[in-house]
Amino acid sequence: MKRHFLFAAAAGCIASLCSFNDVKAQKIPIQKLSTEEQIKARMHLSAKEFPALSFATIKGAPTLTAPILVETGSGPVEARGMGWAYPELRDIDGDGNKDLLIGEFGSGLEHGNAVGNFIRVYPNISREGKLQFSEKFSYLRGDVHKGYGTPLSLWEFCCMGFKPTFVDLDQDGEMDIVAGQYYPGDIIWFRGTKKGFLPGERLFQEGDPQGKKDLTLKDKFNPESDKYWYYNTVATADLTGDGLVDLVIGGSQFRFSKNIGTKEQPKFGLRQPLLHTDGKPMGSYELGDTTGGAANPVLFDWDNDGVLDLLSTFGYLGNKGEAIMFYKGVKQNGEYRFHRGVPLLKAKDGGKALPGSHPAISITDWNGDGVMDVVMGTALATRNDQFDAELSWKWELETGIYQLNPGYYTKEYKKDLERRMNEAEKFRMKLGISEAEYNSNRKYNSKEKMYNAAYVKPEYNTLKHVGYVYVFLGKK
Repeated sequence: MKRHFLFAAAAGCIASLCSFNDVKAQKIPIQKLSTEEQIKARMHLSAKEFPALSFATIKGAPTLTAPILVETGSGPVEARGMGWAYPELRDIDGDGNKDLLIGEFGSGLEHGNAVGNFIRVYPNISREGKLQFSEKFSYLRGDVHKGYGTPLSLWEFCCMGFKPTFVDLDQDGEMDIVAGQYYPGDIIWFRGTKKGFLPGERLFQEGDPQGKKDLTLKDKFNPESDKYWYYNTVATADLTGDGLVDLVIGGSQFRFSKNIGTKEQPKFGLRQPLLHTDGKPMGSYELGDTTGGAANPVLFDWDNDGVLDLLSTFGYLGNKGEAIMFYKGVKQNGEYRFHRGVPLLKAKDGGKALPGSHPAISITDWNGDGVMDVVMGTALATRNDQFDAELSWKWELETGIYQLNPGYYTKEYKKDLERRMNEAEKFRMKLGISEAEYNSNRKYNSKEKMYNAAYVKPEYNTLKHVGYVYVFLGKK
């Protein structure tokens, strides 16, 4: 996989009553077309259109309907920067109406520099019962009396953005924000006050992600390995019944971290693999799970049986990826376990069901009908600031545009790239070897390699990833 680190450089019931067969039997009919036919069928689609989709029917759960693009009066709501979009519906301004929040990765990148990872707020301006959001967004700021007047920001080195999880972590009656970091692996707590949020603070985690780690260990289940801590999208709930909020952490697999502190001062124990009903870890590549990495978990009783389930999105970068997976929760010997995952939607032709990459979801009653809906953000490819069907409907592992945003390159960056390419070419000529030989040698960073890393193709020079938000309305 090609990785373009512009962001770094510029500065995710009771077992006897609910059997596994209730879920496993819900198969989505697929009529497979060839890859070429699948892509051809999508090239005419706009950002509001989709191929024919089938949705899973899960006993007790809402059935989803085709996604709807969320727009203001002047166009789609957006997440800029690297294009990751983490949507939440929350009343931020205290007017009784839920506003649309979108966590970003690389906020400010469109201005030439990655100045932080912020949360966009689109105010709710609904009238006459019709849900509507203002086109004038702002960035979520903290308590102006106890903060610094700057937007809430979360340090992210790579590959994920500010995914806010809203929870009253210390149970003081004020909603807090909890968010994870890719590296070094901290979980950050933004305490809520009556007037906003306090600056983020590190939560105690047993094993300490900032302690000295072995960079050579490949065991992701070993807290002495740096890889144990990478990529931390967070879901919260009391999974042990002790009245304290615990963590479920995403990434390359799902892990559980018990709250070993108090209500007033939460602390979290070592991350243990979250388990399937057969006792095997969930989402582990080592055990053959191929749904894809970058898991973004959500805990919610989706099938209304009184037991929390787990829903998750993934990187959605290749043809083994699923858009949204449902893992039915049960209790075994007083502990939460989860059945094997069931995709909530599929394209009927067997191809890519949704455009873009890195989807992330939240669950809410969007339209106030008493049935839960799914709100999803996804990073779409644009060229010349217009939705690009060709790149959005192809897998990013095939196009090579993962993390690529040349449309934001500054004149200074382009000038420096040209300088480095020229220097590489001069060095090749000094060595007296052919371009093919120089480019094929792994120890040389050739002119061609640098260009491909920055653009992939000349026609991608205006490419930007932009986060759009969709709603899958649920029906009974």
